[in-house]
Amino acid sequence: MKKRIFALVISGVVAVAAAAWAGPGMGPGMMGGPGMMARNSGDDQAEARLIAKFREETKELRREMAVKRVQMRALMRAENPDEVKIGKLAAELFDLQEKLRKKAEEAGIPVSACGRACGKDARGGGMMGGGMRHRMMD
Repeated sequence: MKKRIFALVISGVVAVAAAAWAGPGMGPGMMGGPGMMARNSGDDQAEARLIAKFREETKELRREMAVKRVQMRALMRAENPDEVKIGKLAAELFDLQEKLRKKAEEAGIPVSACGRACGKDARGGGMMGGGMRHRMMD
């Protein structure tokens, strides 16, 4: 009897998990229009080419930003962080980010695509921020 109940419970859990995993997707949008994630593949290809060109043109600027981020982390993790150096580095990093953002704008990079194209990693930024996972990985 216990084995049958256990088997039924497991079957139910598997069925619910399978249904949740398969899910309906994003589905149609408001008023029956295309859903939020619906895109034209031609637009995707053009955007991908635009982003690839932008990334190549801004490679050195993004490298400089990455180096400054590493320097910032090292300074902040020091036993006695130097606030003046950290402040100066933060200002330099901000200026570089602003420069990159303007270049993206000039290149016609959509704001939604600028995250990865502008050198931000996959953990941070976005609508929901980096959250706890972001802090744990640093």
